[in-house]
Amino acid sequence: MSQTARQAFRYSSVPGAQVFGLCFSADYCKWCRDFTPKLTELYPHLLERGVEIVLVGSDKTQEAHDAYRSQQPRPAGRFDDDIRIELRDEFYVNPIPTLIFVGQEGNVVNRDGCSLVDIAAINENNRQTVEWVASQVGVGSPFRYDSDNSDF
Repeated sequence: MSQTARQAFRYSSVPGAQVFGLCFSADYCKWCRDFTPKLTELYPHLLERGVEIVLVGSDKTQEAHDAYRSQQPRPAGRFDDDIRIELRDEFYVNPIPTLIFVGQEGNVVNRDGCSLVDIAAINENNRQTVEWVASQVGVGSPFRYDSDNSDF
């Protein structure tokens, strides 16, 4: 794992998270503001499977970063921490929003997290879809589910 990615893990609220999602997003971005509620709905389902997602803010000011951060239940890197820029450069992030899932060893397990979140939202985060999303980022299910598509 790169030193930069290793430093990002310090923002995790899940000790021993299996997978770490880096969500590059900003309040000034319309697509980010559309994406955030979808991720917020899926987040608790992934969190209970050992997937932590951290906001890597791309706002231009401390005030904008703080306002955007206050709308989200996820941990976030500090605005004044240079790791935000280092992570964007290291993972070649453009455009935003971008959601990249990284395994414990620092390997990228999925660079297209935004599409996974969109698919889950279309399917109303039903159990089967959440399990599929979890499998796409390299984690298994903590429980068995029936073959129906019932909600949680």
